[in-house]
Amino acid sequence: MNHCFAHNKLIYKSSLRNSIFVAHEVRFYPSGKTLRGFYAAPNISYNRLSGENSDAAISISSIGGLIGWQWFPGDDFAMGLGIGIDHYFASKDDGDFGKYDGNAPALRFDIGYAW
Repeated sequence: MNHCFAHNKLIYKSSLRNSIFVAHEVRFYPSGKTLRGFYAAPNISYNRLSGENSDAAISISSIGGLIGWQWFPGDDFAMGLGIGIDHYFASKDDGDFGKYDGNAPALRFDIGYAW
């Protein structure tokens, strides 16, 4: 059996709120057709958030997994739908951010162009 995988990495920094977001996801396609059909996707992320007029900040990391399906309704136009769960770990519990620790459901809808 042939297995294929694809990975995504996203880094986002917002200067307006002094925040940063970094995420990485790897998709495994057991059918052997990269970017098509059923996939399983473990993921990890890091978020650093701070208030607009405050020195208070919090770091939040997560680890999770998705299962989903991706298809191509046109030649190069891709769509995907995934569902899973993420577990979040917060650096502290105070101020504006409150307690941000535990599990959360994950729902993903993707649209894109493949060339």
